[in-house]
This record gives sequence, structure tokens and C-alpha cells, in this order.
Amino acid sequence: MSTAVYPGSFDPPTLGHTNLVRRAAPLFDHLYVAIAHNTAKKSLFSTDERVELFAQAVADIPNVSVISTSGLIVHTAEQLGAEVLIKGVRGMVDVENEVTQARLNKEIGGIETLLLPSEARYTCVSSSAVKEIASFGGDFSSLVPENVYKKMKQLEETWPTRK
Repeated sequence: MSTAVYPGSFDPPTLGHTNLVRRAAPLFDHLYVAIAHNTAKKSLFSTDERVELFAQAVADIPNVSVISTSGLIVHTAEQLGAEVLIKGVRGMVDVENEVTQARLNKEIGGIETLLLPSEARYTCVSSSAVKEIASFGGDFSSLVPENVYKKMKQLEETWPTRK
């Protein structure tokens, strides 16, 4: 049985993230989306909220589970019996960063990393960009799943730039 883990902070989940899951899921018996708390980033949503939002967005894919995780992703992968980490790359900067991380993960955890390029329409989509657009009242509806858009619209008045 082949198992993979797609790790990230996913704050918020974007259509680029869900597209990658839809493309990776058929390659494995099971794909875990592992949502981690990133201490280097200020989170819009709690880890539990991100798990719920992502799970709703990919609920139609039977071999995908969305979980929360903490600590090293190689330890999570080992606990889940995963052979592969999945990482999306939008451009060369992502490739450089992810290759470095892949080498570290191979060294400390013995796990391989599969880099999947994003589809062209999602190369400019990032969680950070979505939050920036939303904070200034821009239309981000084409960048996130509908359930994420609705949840973010509920927070509209709390954005720092709107005060």
C-alpha cells in the first residue's frame, strides 16, 4: 500500500492546494494532508479550523484524510507509514526551498519527496497573497474554495487594514 503526506500550514487553504491534492491523490492508495502550526507565521485560522476547511474542500476524494500535526513532518510520515512527502512548487524559488527541505527530510527521516509543479493558473496563488488581497477588500473568490471564501468573508471586518 502506498501512502503519501502533503504537509503545510494552509492558512488559508487555496485552490492551488486543493488542485494539488486532486492531482496527487490518484497516485497513492492514501494521501494525508497534514496541517501544521507554523510558528514563523501569524495564523488567520486555528489549526482545527484549517483542518475543517481543507477537509470540507476535498471531502469528495475518498482516499484523502486531513489531519493536524506538530513537530517534524518526517516523524508524522513515519507514524502514518508514508513513503513519500508531496510538495507543490510554483516557480524556481519554491523549487530551491523545497529541494533543500527534501534533502534534509531524506537525511533525518529517510523519506523521499515528490515535487509537483502547480498548474499555470495557480502559480500566483499563495495563502499570503489571499490574505493580503482580502485585507484590502479585494476579490479573492477565484483563489480559494467556496467554503474558505465564506469563512474569510465572516472575518472581513476584523482585518487590520480595515480598522
